[in-house]
Order: sequence, then C-alpha cells, then structure tokens
Amino acid sequence: MTREIMEDDALGTDPHKEIRATLSLAGPIIATMIGIILMETVDTLMIGHLGENALAAAALALNIWFLFLLFGIGALGAVSSLAAQAIGMGDIRGVRRSARSGIWLGLMLGTPFALILLYTEDILILLGQPAHLTALAQDYVDWMGPVLIVVFVSLPLRMTLASFGVTRPSMMIVLAGVPLNALFNWIFMFGGLGGPELGLAGAGISTLLVDIFVLVGQVAYIQMTPRFRDLELFARFWRFDRERFRKLIAVGAPSGMTSVVEHAFFAATAIMMGWVGVTQLAAHQVAVQIVGIMFMVPFGLGQAATIRVALAAGAGNLAAVRLRARIPMVLNWMAMVVAILIYWIFGPELVGLFLAPNDPNRAEIVAYGSLFLSIAAIFQLFDGTQSTGGGILRGMNDTIVPMIIAMVGYWAVGIVGAYVLAFPMGMEGVGIWYGLLGGLAASAIGILIRIAYDTSRPERAFRYVHHGNIPADGK
Repeated sequence: MTREIMEDDALGTDPHKEIRATLSLAGPIIATMIGIILMETVDTLMIGHLGENALAAAALALNIWFLFLLFGIGALGAVSSLAAQAIGMGDIRGVRRSARSGIWLGLMLGTPFALILLYTEDILILLGQPAHLTALAQDYVDWMGPVLIVVFVSLPLRMTLASFGVTRPSMMIVLAGVPLNALFNWIFMFGGLGGPELGLAGAGISTLLVDIFVLVGQVAYIQMTPRFRDLELFARFWRFDRERFRKLIAVGAPSGMTSVVEHAFFAATAIMMGWVGVTQLAAHQVAVQIVGIMFMVPFGLGQAATIRVALAAGAGNLAAVRLRARIPMVLNWMAMVVAILIYWIFGPELVGLFLAPNDPNRAEIVAYGSLFLSIAAIFQLFDGTQSTGGGILRGMNDTIVPMIIAMVGYWAVGIVGAYVLAFPMGMEGVGIWYGLLGGLAASAIGILIRIAYDTSRPERAFRYVHHGNIPADGK
C-alpha cells in the first residue's frame, strides 16, 4: 500500500466538510448520468426520422434490453461499496480484488445476456408483437447485445475510480461521447460521410462504438495516471478470486433484482395506463420522462452515499457512518423540494416541451400531464428517499432487505393500489399515479426504518462488512 494510491479520508464529524465531499462526488456522477440520458435522447430523435415503425421497433427492443442493463448496473454497484470499504480499511489489495471481480462479473453477465438477446425477435413474437416490427427490433438489438458486455466491463472501472472520489474523468469521457454518438448515428443510420445507410441497425452500431470509446478512455486514464496505474488493476487478471466474487454476488445480486423490480413496476403502470386510453398514456409517458430526468439527482446522491458510507464502514467508524447517511438524505430532500415547486409552477410548460405545436390532442395531453406531475411532485420526494436510502444501505452491504422492501412496496402496495384506484374506483390515470405514489411512499418508509435500525449499533452497522485479514491474491 502506498500513500500515492490510498488517499486519506478524514472520518471526522464536521457536517460542512461532509456536505462538500458528498457534493463534489455526486455532482459529476449526476452529470455523467445526464450525459447518458442525452445519448438516449439523441438516439430517439434520430431514430424518429427513420419512421414510426423504426421508433416502435426500437421501443420494443429497449424494453427487453433495459431489464438486462438495469440488473447489471445494480449488481455491479457492489464494486463501489466493496472497493470503498477496502480503502477505509487501508487494504489496497482489496480494492484491486473488488475491481477485478467486478470485471469478471461484468463479462459473466454481459456475455449470456447478449446471447439471449439474439432471440429477441422470437420473444417478441411470443408476446404477440407484429412481425414487421420484431424483425426491425432484432436488427437493432443484434448490436445492442454486445453493448451490454462493454458497459458491464466499463462500470467496475468507473466505480473503482469513484471509490477514490475521482468522478470527473468518467464524466468528461461520457460527455465527449454525446456528440460522437450523434456523428456515428449520422454515418451509420443515414449514410453520412459516405458511410453505410443501415437504418436501425446503424443506431445499434453507433451505441456500441461510443461505449467502446468510453471503455477505452477509462482504461487509458487509469494507465496514464500514476496513482491508478500503481493499482495494477489488470495485472494477473486471469486469477479468479472466488471469495471476493462470491461477496460481490451476495451484495450485488439483490441490488440488481431491486432495479429490475422497480423497472417492472413502472412498466406495469404504463401497461395499465394503456388500458385507460391513448391520450392519458401519452401524458403518462411525458410525465415519466420529466420525472426520470430529475431522478438523476437522488440517483447520484445515492451513488455518492454508497461510497462515503462504505469508506466509514470499512474503517469501522459508526459516527461517520451516521453523518454520511444523514447528509445525502438531507441534500436529497432539499433537491426534491425544488422539484416539487418546479412541477407545481411550471407543469404545463414542461409537458408542452415534449409535444408538437400542431398536435390535435396537445391541450388534453398537457392537462393530464400537468395533473400527473402535480402528483409526481410528492412521489418524487419518496422516490428520491428510497433511491438515496438504498445507496446508504448498500454502503453497509445491506441489500437483501431493501430488495424485499421494494418488492412489497412496489407490488403489494403500488400495483395493487394503482389497479384498484384506476379501475374499480374509476379514477383512471390519476388513480394509477396515486398508486405509484403509494408504492414509492411504502418503499421509502421501509428504507428509512432500515437505515435507523442499521445505524443504531456497531454490530448492526458492520455485520455485513468484513474487517478481518483478507487473504492474498498473489499481488
């Protein structure tokens, strides 16, 4: 272990210093996620120029693809907590072991997921989708499958850097990929610069190339920066670390399932909204899109909380754990109050941004969308709480109980409540959004209770964090 690699992390109890540390860590993470959303938005806008069939086929493909992506993101999120805990313990070898195991897990998840996606057309046909759309969807996902492999190898590297508080390089690399993505789309989708005009398949190729660019950029940064080059993350990569891999699975798999459960929760409400009618479904999709952008704030705070709490948990400092749990939660609540005011004051204007001026149903969609956003203003508070709180618990390797809380909150409360309010009680779309509110509220309350329990005593806070001697891995 060298001082150049293992950065000191003061475990004091100064709230002002902790606020600065949390914001400096969370800010670039939020910007990185916004960059990823911008890439998705550019893809959607450019695919729209291929026609409604291409847009519909891409939507069908991505609904399946996102399930695999979200599971992988959740599962690999354990790299940041385990690596940060190792830093807190002063164990450089543990950081290396966590990063390598994350790359191994990324390959082991991404490869079979990509193979399964080769059968997307058959899956969609079984689900009753039109053949002309399923064929287009398969053209797209043939390239989006390999994207998962690249992303799942890239994520452990990004999370390892973040564990040291280094998030700006990843942010800059991802933001540089936004215009690159648009350029590649023009070349491969529309034949720009003499390239092949591949349509929807070209969009998949563009995404793959940009994600390779991001991965190469991260590897180059690690290898060119003495502090991280000395970590020797890629030395003796072939040595499979069973113990750390099992720990990564134990912490990460429940987080992955939680992400899938949440995605399925929102997908199910969209299906129910389709039963209500096309106009309310359109308003619902716009409102969800707006909420999704604001969700990047608690998501980034949750990622930062995982790292800050894990550093304190690795050092066995309960006072620091409590402070590092409290600060991001308060910051999240402050941000969500701003979101509430924005939704209540500017709801119609926000919804209108997503609609064509000459849309014959514009006024009705704006009216419903504004109403949904007024409910979302409150549900965003609960959504931010459960997201940030999940990050806090992940920093203590507590992920199984949060998964159970999510399942109960989203499905037993949220979906059941949405259905009952929307149909038997006749509230339609508004009832579905109150169901969303109820599910997220139940989940948020459960998460807060769990945080209070975990941080009440040292034996609870550190029961899933290994503080013993870690066996050597040969480096």
